[in-house]
Amino acid sequence: MRSVKAVAATCLAAACVLIEGCVGQSVVGVKASRVRPISAEAGVHPCRFAITAIDDRRDDKTLGHPFGTTIRDDGFVDWLSSGLAAIPGHTPSDAHGDAPVSLRVEILKAYIQQNGSAKSANVVVRTYATVDGGPAQIMTYRGVDTSSWNGMEVEIRRAFNRALADLQLKIGTDLGHACKPT
Repeated sequence: MRSVKAVAATCLAAACVLIEGCVGQSVVGVKASRVRPISAEAGVHPCRFAITAIDDRRDDKTLGHPFGTTIRDDGFVDWLSSGLAAIPGHTPSDAHGDAPVSLRVEILKAYIQQNGSAKSANVVVRTYATVDGGPAQIMTYRGVDTSSWNGMEVEIRRAFNRALADLQLKIGTDLGHACKPT
């Protein structure tokens, strides 16, 4: 007959395998890849804009610690930069003189958290949008994805990608309004 401690240890090991992480382990939360531009069908109407800077202001450079697993942010700023550049109307930085909107971005927070069997991935940024050299319009945006938790590393990445898509839609919609005549 197996002891209670042996059964408990076996259950803990099985749980760690299922969620692909245990205390002291770490996984990568985002993976840089080609980001598909969001389309006008998503409600985003292009406004030419240039990203002048992306500043990482996060206090915690990890992306969270669900189940005691550290979610690393390897390549996070590049991943976010690619996502923002996929918003319709983005003008490469070398041609930004042609864009009526200049956008400076501060990354405030990025994390994934667990709540029972659910997870929530969040990306929070503050933008400073200057239209035709006028005063900066300051906005704070939260891209979020809440879904069921299965704990796999690929699912963590998918959750952050969905949070980024939410962020793109919100920022892109506001940028579209910035170019419309009032």
